[in-house]
Amino acid sequence: MGKSGQAEKGAPPSLPPKNPKRSLISSVLNFAKSPVPFLIFVPSCLALAFVQYLLWSRLEGLETGQPGDGIYLIFPCSFSFHGLTGQHVSSSLCAHPLSVSAGRSYSSSPSSSSAPPPPSLTRPEDQRNPLLQIREDPPPLYRGKPASYFGAEGLQGWSLLRQHGIVGLLPNGKPGYERAPTPPPQAQLNMEDEMRKGGGFHRRLSDSLPLDRPIRDFRDTVCKRQEYDVPKMSEWAVSVIITFLNEPMSTLLRSVHSVLNRTPPALLKEIVLIDDGSTAEWLLDPLDRYINNALPDKVRLVRLPQNRGLMGARLAGAEAAEGRVIMILDSHIEVQPQWLEPILSRISEGDDVVVTPQIDAIQAVDFDFTSSEGIGCYLDFKWTLVERAYLTGGVTSAETKASPVMAGGLWAMKRELFFRLGGYDPEFSVWGAEHLEFSFRIWLCGARLECAPCSRISHVFRKGEGRGYKIPLEAVWKNRLRTAAIWMDDFAEISEAYNYHPGLEIGNFEHMWDLKRRLNCKPFEYYLANVAEKNVIRKHEDVLSLGEVQSALRPELCLDLRNTREGGNGVGMQVCNQNGRGPQGWLLIRSAGQIRLIHLWITDHEELCLAAPNRVVQCNDASSKWQFVERPGRERDGRKAFSITWKQGGTSKCLAPPSHSPSELQLQDCNEDALHQIFLLEGFPNHKWARPRDALKGGSRDEL
Repeated sequence: MGKSGQAEKGAPPSLPPKNPKRSLISSVLNFAKSPVPFLIFVPSCLALAFVQYLLWSRLEGLETGQPGDGIYLIFPCSFSFHGLTGQHVSSSLCAHPLSVSAGRSYSSSPSSSSAPPPPSLTRPEDQRNPLLQIREDPPPLYRGKPASYFGAEGLQGWSLLRQHGIVGLLPNGKPGYERAPTPPPQAQLNMEDEMRKGGGFHRRLSDSLPLDRPIRDFRDTVCKRQEYDVPKMSEWAVSVIITFLNEPMSTLLRSVHSVLNRTPPALLKEIVLIDDGSTAEWLLDPLDRYINNALPDKVRLVRLPQNRGLMGARLAGAEAAEGRVIMILDSHIEVQPQWLEPILSRISEGDDVVVTPQIDAIQAVDFDFTSSEGIGCYLDFKWTLVERAYLTGGVTSAETKASPVMAGGLWAMKRELFFRLGGYDPEFSVWGAEHLEFSFRIWLCGARLECAPCSRISHVFRKGEGRGYKIPLEAVWKNRLRTAAIWMDDFAEISEAYNYHPGLEIGNFEHMWDLKRRLNCKPFEYYLANVAEKNVIRKHEDVLSLGEVQSALRPELCLDLRNTREGGNGVGMQVCNQNGRGPQGWLLIRSAGQIRLIHLWITDHEELCLAAPNRVVQCNDASSKWQFVERPGRERDGRKAFSITWKQGGTSKCLAPPSHSPSELQLQDCNEDALHQIFLLEGFPNHKWARPRDALKGGSRDEL
């Protein structure tokens, strides 16, 4: 070899001499520069990517219910393949809060080469049903990992990956619930009869729908972007309590499946089903078999020996619950994605708080989902003692919001707090006003009531007759009057006027008086002033009078709604009936300028007000806003004297009967000396409507 280092012509090639000082690193770097690694590495990467694609492609068709070949894939949080096995589905597959499972149905027999698909969208008509083609977006944090971690293809149809595994299959791999045939179109049915037979909704349609159907996600963008620390919240795992009485099996099981499918296993301690004395055949042995063989162990059934009513059944559920938090749900709901995390996130902060979701509607007739009906994040109460719901609209903040009243069927709180507040009033009967009574108690006795706007649950609002619980009107009246007597102090007279049943027995109060003393509960005026910010009455002085509105000129005449049940809405002056009730009962609210009608014949009568000059309208009408001008020196028989005025074009007009027709009403130019323009009012409180205090068994509330 010459100096240039070139081999001499004709000489055989030779390896360079060994360099004893050459390092291992240098050798590796030199090897990497050669084409050999490229020829090995690139094909290996392509092969690995192809294998991964084949594995993930098994998830295709989950939402359309195409049958698989019996393989179940398990991807732990590290995303390394932990197993690729054919085995029977069990709840343990998803026991870890960060595990991800994706699967198809299969037989428990290793030799089985085919198996039925999961009880999902398996019929040809399902592919034509728009309700069953809904796509659900993945949450930003899924199994403790961001959605981007898994890829769009891996999360396609994510809700049907089922966070508790595939539920509803028997040990032999067959569905435990057999769907009914699809009913004829509504045009061919007597829908009134269908609704009556179905317990208030189209049961035959419900029975034909899958138990694991996709759901419309009505959450706003800000909610879908929220991330929650599931492992941190797991110490507050929830006991979901669902009570039922002769509920159609399809809606009951769909509720259970929905909770299992869309709840992280670490956050769900158990589902406690409370059977409140059902007699329906499908809820006896068939339900037992389904729960024992087709659902995970965390679903358990408690059968009460006799019917205890809705509140008694829920109380039994709370007593049986083992979780730190109890969540009450109705038996005909479907939860939306990430429904529990916002609620539990607030409760896990440790405050004494009760949290409710937003409630969207499932149409009782066609089982479609809608957000234009339902119950939003703010509920108030009417003085008739029913709730007033407001739809929330667009959500711009995920923070929970204070609400004066809860919707009775869906709420969560610490189990310890529930019993510290006394649970449900044991004297309440069946159903009615319990959510108002408990809402008042929450706010007045040291806790808070809030709504999580990012938690949304769809609920079937029944229509028509045929409901599971038969609710005697006497029970509703009793519960309302009992609520007023316990919590509303002098303001109870208003609600007692709207629910006037003086001879009705409303139970013993000793237990509730003791509870109020022990919890050092606040007066009801605190609730009105600080919590019920949209109520027309915020303080004692807002109420001017309750009862008769009497003519000062002719005291035998009183303001009267001169109509009957058959119709009419004229207002005039009639001979006083001496009790200020019925068509002569009026609530005058100084702050709102309203003269509200108290009339038991009219549905939603609390919302009807006297409007200028002599008719009744909805109370939000501008023509129903009055001013009350006191006339000192005109008092009579303990009643104060007032002129009732209405502004028209900047000029005040006075309400009065014309001289030629004392039974009519009109607006006149005001004259301070005109006695016929003056009315005598009973004032407030006047104890005309209130139940005698000595009639409250267990002592008087005045002793508190």
